[in-house]
Amino acid sequence: MNHHNKHLQQIYESVGFGAFNFYILEILPKNIDGGMQTQIWLRDRENIWIEHYKRNNSSLNAEPANIVVTRESDDDYKNQLSKFANILPEIKRNIKIKIDSINEKIDKLGSDRSVLHNKARIIQNYISDNSGLINLVFSTSENRNRIKEGRHALEEINADIKNINEAIQAENIKLKMAKKERRDAKYIYLLDIISRYEEEIRLSKIRDGSRALKYAYKNKIRALAD
Repeated sequence: MNHHNKHLQQIYESVGFGAFNFYILEILPKNIDGGMQTQIWLRDRENIWIEHYKRNNSSLNAEPANIVVTRESDDDYKNQLSKFANILPEIKRNIKIKIDSINEKIDKLGSDRSVLHNKARIIQNYISDNSGLINLVFSTSENRNRIKEGRHALEEINADIKNINEAIQAENIKLKMAKKERRDAKYIYLLDIISRYEEEIRLSKIRDGSRALKYAYKNKIRALAD
């Protein structure tokens, strides 16, 4: 036996294989779907047992448990990426529908704003043409009332224009977010895969020594995201 745990190796060489007893501590639950989820469960449960025996000063583990990449977990990872690749076009279509809807709303608000600007310009021209000292002296009561009503209408129109500007600003924020979602769609919907696979491996050491496999996982994700 040649083990990387020097303490365990020394005990083995001192007392021999016959001094060791082996027990089944836990059985993998049936609801674990296999693949990488199995490896994650095993890693987590092993760390719990390590902590348990450390409290009794009887743990021989030199370091925390890590992910063991197996053929089954690698196949599971590939299947997840394949499923994602199949649904990505639909994801993009839904984002495009959202963006088109926001653009239509912005166009409609802009059109409404233009109408209000035209109304305000007409009212402002009427007030300008019928104001001034000479017009005030010779204007009729009816004309003065129209000017007063015009100014009141102008205030309401400017308030409506302000509300429309705020609505357009809000829609532009939504549009910016939707465009970012479209730009980052692959990354956004890869988060679940990354958290289950690449991040688990990146934050762990690979016990089978296959460091090339660790980088292969990262490269697969980057290739899919480009």
